[in-house]
Amino acid sequence: MISRRQIALAAPKPEDAPFLPTANATRRGPESDISDIADKVFAGDRLSAEDGLRLFQHPNLNDLAMLADHVRREKTDPDRVTYVIGRNVNYTNVCWVRCSFCNFYRTPGQEGGYTLDQDTIFQKIEELVQVGGVELLMQGGLNPKLKIEYYEELLSSIRERFPTVLLHAFSPAELI
Repeated sequence: MISRRQIALAAPKPEDAPFLPTANATRRGPESDISDIADKVFAGDRLSAEDGLRLFQHPNLNDLAMLADHVRREKTDPDRVTYVIGRNVNYTNVCWVRCSFCNFYRTPGQEGGYTLDQDTIFQKIEELVQVGGVELLMQGGLNPKLKIEYYEELLSSIRERFPTVLLHAFSPAELI
């Protein structure tokens, strides 16, 4: 028996993993009917923006995964699945905004607040590179002590030291 984790990594054929949803799985299900979109996907037709919105609002993740897997198998080698090793570095948890959904932040001066120094950030990036990682996500709070020069210096230092690492860093609010 193939475990679900092996399926994600080994990309078996559907007949080798009988519990994977089939094309007909989308046509069942009372939650919402996306069979017209599934027909487009299976025919190789382009989806509209409205189709995309309906898929975004569709409650059954298995249906969406099945459609996405079908497209992947059609457009790429169906026996090959790739992934990227990335790391998320939270460079500061100091934030003045106090978002109700965030359990991560500390207000300026509050115990437990931190801002990582460059050496610590570099160490975390080096750990990423050592395991074959290629992508760095940096996010943090809206720390009022950090000015644009902090971000400019940090990014140029990272780029100079780790030129092959892909950076996905900061939200617009963090830089303003």
